Amino acid sequence: REEVLQGKELKGATEAERKLELQKGRLVTITSPKSWPAESIKMFRTNLMQIMKTNNFKSILFTSSDKQEGKSTVAINIALSMAHLGKKTVLVGSNMRRPTVYKIFGLTRGPGLSDILMGNITWQEAIRTASDILTGGLDIDDLLNMPGIDNLNIIPCGRPVENISEILNSKAL
Repeated sequence: REEVLQGKELKGATEAERKLELQKGRLVTITSPKSWPAESIKMFRTNLMQIMKTNNFKSILFTSSDKQEGKSTVAINIALSMAHLGKKTVLVGSNMRRPTVYKIFGLTRGPGLSDILMGNITWQEAIRTASDILTGGLDIDDLLNMPGIDNLNIIPCGRPVENISEILNSKAL
């Protein structure tokens, strides 16, 4: 059975490689910027920006009650869309049980949020910039054609830890 996704042949790919390619395909703001899902993200972004401006909010949290409900997909696309508008954006990968943000951008898992919260590094040391993203796993042509990629910074989830709940409930967060 021959599989093709985004013009890439997946025949002979491992299950993990297929899964990653599917995740990357969900980044509609990069892969299909004129599609209806990308337009929906832009409308959502516009509404979020109005709410943030009205209420003087500086951050947005995406969460859900269960896994695989689209938290990472929505958060990443909103972050890319904000960066495209020229907004300085920091995407924080805080899913420490099933992290995907760092994988999608081809980054390493750590150092990141868990390392910051444990006091091992500062947040500035964990920031990944456009140059890190460009050397990561995404299609460079798509990223180079995306205006505003230099406005996007990422803090990955960090190294695995045993006490995730305690760290996420800490005063440091």
